[in-house]
Amino acid sequence: MKNRKGQASIEFIMIVLISLVYIVGYVQPNIAIAAESAQDVARVGQARLAADKIVSATNAIITSAGEAKETINVFIPSQATITCQQSKILFDATLSDKLGAGKEPPACRNDGGSAANTCSGEIPFIRPVGSCGNISAITGATSLRIAIQKDATGIVSLNVP
Repeated sequence: MKNRKGQASIEFIMIVLISLVYIVGYVQPNIAIAAESAQDVARVGQARLAADKIVSATNAIITSAGEAKETINVFIPSQATITCQQSKILFDATLSDKLGAGKEPPACRNDGGSAANTCSGEIPFIRPVGSCGNISAITGATSLRIAIQKDATGIVSLNVP
């Protein structure tokens, strides 16, 4: 009768050991990949949000009558870049290389990104701006104040004061 209790204890220990091997070998690496993926999605979302905020404020100034000025605050995440061109705002976010090819966030698929492990996008202004000032290839992690101004001649300019 005592052998039965000993056999049950050994079987229980074996089940626990097999479970631990499974957790360490399979579950733990997948948790790390999921965390990297979540960080990538957040980074891309924050970069797109910054670009969209700049474009929305600029479009509001473009469509306003007469002279206008607005100052906005935007956050550019780490490993992301915002670039101003006269007709659009570009954003790039570097993705983790742990995910592998074809595993990028859905918003980045077929985006025409310039490099592997990069999610790129562009948001156009409703009309080209006159000047992007010193807003060229701003790299995160940083919080910026951007002044958007329309002068008496209707020329819109963006600048980091």
